[in-house]
Amino acid sequence: MTPQNVIESLEELPPPKGPVVLTVGTFDGVHLGHRALLERTIGLAREQGVPSMALTFRNHPRSVITPDDCPPLLTTWEEKQRLMLETGIGLLVGLWFDETLRRQEPEEFVRGTLLGRLGARTVVSGPNFHFGLGGRGNPRLLEQLAAGEGFRFLCQEPVAVDGVTVSSTRIRGALGEGEVALAAKLLGRPHRLAGKVVRGDRLGRTIGFPTANLAPVDEVLVPADGVYAVRVRLPGGEEHPGMMNLGVRPTVDGREHRREVHLLGFQGELEGDTLEVFFIDRLRGERRFAGLAELQEQLSRDRDAAARLLLG
Repeated sequence: MTPQNVIESLEELPPPKGPVVLTVGTFDGVHLGHRALLERTIGLAREQGVPSMALTFRNHPRSVITPDDCPPLLTTWEEKQRLMLETGIGLLVGLWFDETLRRQEPEEFVRGTLLGRLGARTVVSGPNFHFGLGGRGNPRLLEQLAAGEGFRFLCQEPVAVDGVTVSSTRIRGALGEGEVALAAKLLGRPHRLAGKVVRGDRLGRTIGFPTANLAPVDEVLVPADGVYAVRVRLPGGEEHPGMMNLGVRPTVDGREHRREVHLLGFQGELEGDTLEVFFIDRLRGERRFAGLAELQEQLSRDRDAAARLLLG
């Protein structure tokens, strides 16, 4: 169910009743840089005594612009809207990026959509925001248009954490290398993956490590193969420490890529449930062992390492 302060098309949006402070961007991941952008927008709106608004996209624009080179998403639309609304933004407009938006001249997008349809009188963006036909729209163009069109434009500087500039691209790179702890620092929270528990071959039960075999429920980026310390949220909201293996299980000649999670100290059946997995740290890469006995010994060490990380 879509929250009341989320609009998913311009047709649903009532005519503007007055000026707003607007931020615009893709916001994939809603990382610390995005949060700074949203918080600045909210602060400016309070100073001016007007509503705050964010314009974003439900799909990644590159899924239309360069579909063969579109990055995997860091967040689903549902998670993105939840995270953006948590900042206190007044109204969230989430458009489906399509060919009409791709072909629109950037000046038309500013005049017709940002100023006309949304009522923006202050626009805030990040330094890497591009829009309009050929990506010709950018902060420099917004600055040029502001003088002639009577609105104010502000460009939010990037945020850095421990000397690393926060960006969706950098976070994807960290996850692709298995650096989930770094990704969590840049996101401001652990990366999340959801999956529905389906019946597996139950091999883990025979060696004392029963696992929930997760089938994907969305297209969110999956970290590099390996074993991770994770926190697992059950459908009712209860959380458990755990460890997760991503990969093909080379010790048992696996060929299918699996997402298997073992909940520390958990007793019960989870088949059919949808679990949320939050990646805390990487324990090791995936590798082949001489046999099940050697694998079992390593899993015991992995469980101890996960417990130290998650339980102290």
